[in-house]
Amino acid sequence: MSSGSILRLVGAQHGFVEFFPFGKAQGRKGWLGYGTAGDTTLTLKANSALRLDSGSARIDLDNASPAVYIKSSSGGDATAYAKTFTPTSRRELKKNIELFKRVNRV
Repeated sequence: MSSGSILRLVGAQHGFVEFFPFGKAQGRKGWLGYGTAGDTTLTLKANSALRLDSGSARIDLDNASPAVYIKSSSGGDATAYAKTFTPTSRRELKKNIELFKRVNRV
């Protein structure tokens, strides 16, 4: 082991840590690791919403929506920086839309 190593998890073909917060009878709610033999992608999988929290900001990934929410720790909006941006259209925001009525110019 290296001098800074605290915990080493070793698998034969792949390795992961499973989370059962309500006991094994309630089923696995998430896992972290390499899910299949030969997998080189580290995965954090949650069966529900997923939150990454730094104390001053958080990122919420909601399993009921394809959206990613970036919030401050108090729940308000936080600034997000992106290299690329792809605009999309969200159906749930398009409610009570009425046709524009043309008004005569004065």
